Amino acid sequence: MSDTYSSRSSTRCCLTILLAMSVRRFKQIFIFLINSVCEPHSDQQRSQQETRFLTMSPTLHQEEVSFLSADGSTFLAGTLSFPQPGNPKYPAVLIIGDSGPLDRNGNTHQLPPIVEMMMGKQPTRMILSMVSFRLAEALAGLGIAALRFDKRGIAKSEGEGKQSAYFEAGILENAQDAVGAYELLLRHPAIDNNRIFIAGHGEGSILIPRILRLIHEDKRNFPGVFGAVFLTGFGESVSSATAHARSTIAQTAASGGGVGGWIVRHAIGGKTKEEIQQNMDKQASANFDLIRQSDEDFKKIAFGFYKAPVKWWRDHLNYEIPGQLEEDYKNYVDCHVLAIAGEYDGQFGSSHVDKPLGLVPKAKSIRAEVIPHMTHYLRHAKKPLNPMQVLWDDLPLHLAKPFAPEILSLLGQWFPGTMNSK
Repeated sequence: MSDTYSSRSSTRCCLTILLAMSVRRFKQIFIFLINSVCEPHSDQQRSQQETRFLTMSPTLHQEEVSFLSADGSTFLAGTLSFPQPGNPKYPAVLIIGDSGPLDRNGNTHQLPPIVEMMMGKQPTRMILSMVSFRLAEALAGLGIAALRFDKRGIAKSEGEGKQSAYFEAGILENAQDAVGAYELLLRHPAIDNNRIFIAGHGEGSILIPRILRLIHEDKRNFPGVFGAVFLTGFGESVSSATAHARSTIAQTAASGGGVGGWIVRHAIGGKTKEEIQQNMDKQASANFDLIRQSDEDFKKIAFGFYKAPVKWWRDHLNYEIPGQLEEDYKNYVDCHVLAIAGEYDGQFGSSHVDKPLGLVPKAKSIRAEVIPHMTHYLRHAKKPLNPMQVLWDDLPLHLAKPFAPEILSLLGQWFPGTMNSK
């Protein structure tokens, strides 16, 4: 890493880096801290709130499982859920979660004390998106099993050095973990090997083409994946997602945005959306260039308060459309495809969902839908979430909502119809 990168520790520059890069979950600097800065904690207990959510589902029969990543480096822990036992063989969905240090249910563990102080509330200790759990619950209602797992270094999943394992993982490591989970489903006596799907949310969608490539290239002649579900993120890269997020932040900051908008305008510079976005894009480009030139897995900056996942960023910045990501889509996504976008998703756009065929010419079938008023978290909202207030007000209330009914209806139509096809 260059000396220029190492020396960027001033308050203004830290804010600039965090905001310009727009983070794994774009929303704002505090969400960035949650998903990328907080270091995983070992053997964490679930919060009372999460435990309550997890016991609300009598339809789920759950089995604790563990498996080895396909690269042989890491044991991972997860949950295989079924409808109430009865069928000899179940179709199954492998759920790949969004970015950040997420557990098997899609939740971020233990906020840093500084974030809790900024929130001005009782410590929540977790951000409960419950996306992966709610998806498994919905699939059980359709008679489909689902496997979800803790990322390496998170919760019950291991990794060399455990806490560092999460920060040292890039695209290949995360994809190899998913292939290990796929192998577990192939070996399980209750799973129909010929009806295994992959469902990705956010970053999980970005990883699907690489996962399918690894499965295709494996010399053991796997039967292959029957279908792929992109729950936001179809045709997107991290680079395009952060650009979309910067545009959202610039628009909100230019129109006010409260204290957060004031911080953006003064840290980044500019008054209009165009001026703010231009400055953010310029700073992001400079930071991305430095990351591409680095050879480190992670870097502590901002007086050691921020642990930057450099390898993760470097891998994703080199996995682009056009580029290798597009090639993986065109060459290896040869299964049935369901691509879903949300009108109010502030992190991912929907341009490829509108025109999916050019990206997946080998797909057996394609269905693409943009769900009105749906956010990145697969819930309804009356208006787009405010990226300057999302942590304090919008997000906790928003995540308490159920999934958007349209997405449940769409899954209920697509899975049975697809499973009856070839």
